[in-house]
Amino acid sequence: NVPTRAFDTEAPRGTLKRFHPEVTDVVDVTSTADQMKIFDTLAASDVTVIDVRAGLLAIAGAHDRDVHSLPVQLVDRAAGRALRVAVLPDPPGGSTHPDISAAVVRAADALAAAGAEVTHAEPPMYVRTIELWMRLLAEDIRWQRPLLDMVMGEDGKRFLDHAQSMLAPVAIGEFLPLVAERHAIERAWHAFLTQYDVLLTPTWAQPAFPLGYVVSSAGAAAAVLEQIRP
Repeated sequence: NVPTRAFDTEAPRGTLKRFHPEVTDVVDVTSTADQMKIFDTLAASDVTVIDVRAGLLAIAGAHDRDVHSLPVQLVDRAAGRALRVAVLPDPPGGSTHPDISAAVVRAADALAAAGAEVTHAEPPMYVRTIELWMRLLAEDIRWQRPLLDMVMGEDGKRFLDHAQSMLAPVAIGEFLPLVAERHAIERAWHAFLTQYDVLLTPTWAQPAFPLGYVVSSAGAAAAVLEQIRP
């Protein structure tokens, strides 16, 4: 016998109203009048129940313009149509071994033979993406270097020394615009990966290097870092 009131925000008809019609009012939370209806009767009941399913549905799930959402679904986005594949066998920003490029092309040919729509396409601002990643990562490592030195071996420290020598420190006034630029690039890549389901490209552009090569000199460290791709 506790006085109770309930509001259902899933206008015009909601689940809460369907199960408890005697105590539930359907409200449109985008309407000022309905918003005031909730607050004006706040003191009239000891218990207030508000079904916010409509609000949660409005912000739930993935959207192609939201770079921080993921299309985590139990169904494939490509269901009912051909898989759209962007192929970039020889990405810019560094050299790619011919055997690695050829392997990417063979994979693209196999996908095309299986019915995929295969297109040679380059993600936006590809080279700048690499440059920006290097600068932000190097600065992040520079800030955390005292902690890293506590747990890293001598070869690891030597590699970081080589890597840090290639990039000048970034002042805080310059760092923040770089972060903003990163978000812009992230947005552009998200749009690209909405247009295409798959980006087929090398993530490492050369064969494995010999043990110890990466720490043998600053030039070797630079050569290894140059192989990393987005």
